[in-house]
Amino acid sequence: MNKPMNSPLDKLELRAAMLDTIRIMQQDFLKQGISFGWCDRVLATLLKFSRSEFGFISELLHKEDGTPFIKSHGITNIAWDETTRAFYEQHAAQGMEFFNFNSLWGHAITTGEAVIANDPDNDPRRGGYPGEQGHPPLHSFLGLPIKTASGEVIGVIGLANRPGGYSQEDVEFMELFATTYGMLIEHSREAADRKRLEDELVESRRKFQSLVENISDEYCLYGHDVNGVMTYVSPSITGLLGWTPEELKVNYATLLTDNPGNQVVEQKMEGALSGVRQTPYILELRHKDGSKRWVEVSEGPVFDADGHVAGIEGIVHDVTERQKAEAQIWHQANYDRLTGLPNRSLFFDRLSREISKARRDNRYLALLYFDLDGFKPVNDQYGHEAGDEVLVCVAQRWLGCVRDADTLARIGGDEFTLIVSDMERPEMAASVAQKIVDAMSEKIVLSTRQECHVGVSVGISVYPSNAMEMDSMLSAADEAMYAIKQKKQSGFGFSLRVPISGLDKMEWIRLDDAHQVGVDEMDAEHEKLAYLGNQLNISIIEKASSEDISRQFEELIAYTVHHFESEHRLMEASAYPDRAKHEAEHAALIEAIQQLAKPPYQEKSLLILQTFKDWILQHIQKSDRELGKYLRSCKDLKK
Repeated sequence: MNKPMNSPLDKLELRAAMLDTIRIMQQDFLKQGISFGWCDRVLATLLKFSRSEFGFISELLHKEDGTPFIKSHGITNIAWDETTRAFYEQHAAQGMEFFNFNSLWGHAITTGEAVIANDPDNDPRRGGYPGEQGHPPLHSFLGLPIKTASGEVIGVIGLANRPGGYSQEDVEFMELFATTYGMLIEHSREAADRKRLEDELVESRRKFQSLVENISDEYCLYGHDVNGVMTYVSPSITGLLGWTPEELKVNYATLLTDNPGNQVVEQKMEGALSGVRQTPYILELRHKDGSKRWVEVSEGPVFDADGHVAGIEGIVHDVTERQKAEAQIWHQANYDRLTGLPNRSLFFDRLSREISKARRDNRYLALLYFDLDGFKPVNDQYGHEAGDEVLVCVAQRWLGCVRDADTLARIGGDEFTLIVSDMERPEMAASVAQKIVDAMSEKIVLSTRQECHVGVSVGISVYPSNAMEMDSMLSAADEAMYAIKQKKQSGFGFSLRVPISGLDKMEWIRLDDAHQVGVDEMDAEHEKLAYLGNQLNISIIEKASSEDISRQFEELIAYTVHHFESEHRLMEASAYPDRAKHEAEHAALIEAIQQLAKPPYQEKSLLILQTFKDWILQHIQKSDRELGKYLRSCKDLKK
């Protein structure tokens, strides 16, 4: 390679030398693979027949942060002083690392093209070569990128100081060596990746097996085929449900209780067998000892080698204590702590559902509103503890007068309500009311052995004879109860109220002067909100289609959001000081509506509308009027 190869014999000799070098390289690779220093013998041979003074063969690698560098597989010792000689001797065996790609070899890597530099001192591609520090002078350089079969650069070969310099003929001659070397590096990387994946798989299996064997009794892993035959159950099932894995495979069909919520199992199984991972769901299961457990199930499909669903795998998590805690919290939020009866919140929820059911089935519904007579003197004479005893006693007496399907609730103080549903005739409520009154005929014996007597006044409103909305029914029953109370004699009476006829007169949500805020944009949007609410109420009363009611609900909610955005803009532009509090109220309404509107929401349609009405009227009268006052003052200041 140091003179033009005009003689065919010279070319054959060089070709033979190169093939011999490649053979040596392959032998060394088979013996020890790619390891730093493994190609020192090959590099020495290359330097010899190329008559190069020094050189290197390096692999292109990357740090964890992505920084590229080359690391030598073989490199000539060109240390120029004691310090560099010690450095070389320490690092050469493990591979020396270089990061300066602003260099001749760096150019070969970044461009993927061979670099021939026969005047390195004046070559613009040169950079960072420390010749001034005593490094052997660089007279000529050949840099050849090492590539994979796909053309990716994965290393570089560098040869230096060949007398007479290097030529394109040298590049072509070296290509077979570089290509072979690239194949060896690529093969080595693939083998290393396979080994790493195999090790990771073995470790993953070991960890999984350990997890399965040591998993908490709160969890259980399972699997079954497409026919529902159980194929695997983790040992933790014994702590969870009392069965051994072998027993469960035989008895798993008896696990489900008759809880209605368990009906979701079939739907979830069909979904998983269709190839879709299912969202977690709750089941009530039967323990081997007969007790019940609540579990959360997460499951999904298992695919075979051809991509077909072969079964289902999942995990069961014991959530019994969580369910008990949630049930306790819900009970505390919806039941009166003293009497154990439903409170005001649950009462309105039940009333909403029962009105919807009565409307759907064309049946009557009665709302009884009753207030104790003579209760205050009991409190005054015997104390509040005695008053509490009376409330508990009358609640128990009245529960004996009603059906399981009816709802008796305490909505505050000595005020109670009763929902009597599914009536063929309005008059049927009279017999229930009479039982409520008669139940108070006997004296009440307190824990102090003292005796007291209280009566009850009962007002009755009937859907749809007296009213068609929840608050209207409650108001009508309250009026009827007050009329009875005025007689100063326990008893009951029906409301005389009649719903306003004519859809154009049915202004259920009414805005008066107290709801005017004095800002044209806000007042106009409030009127639109009231209009949309009234139209929705009419549609519900007139039994419009579920599609129309759903559309009107969406329209009402969308316009409410639009109104809140308008107020946000006004508050932001005027730097309203109570903006955060005001917008928190907006967010609270949207959240409440969204919670109530979760499917199926049709039975709660009246409760949603009632919530909207109560909130919007109070919010306008309190918060919006304050905002309007502030906005008007800002406008006056600008004048």
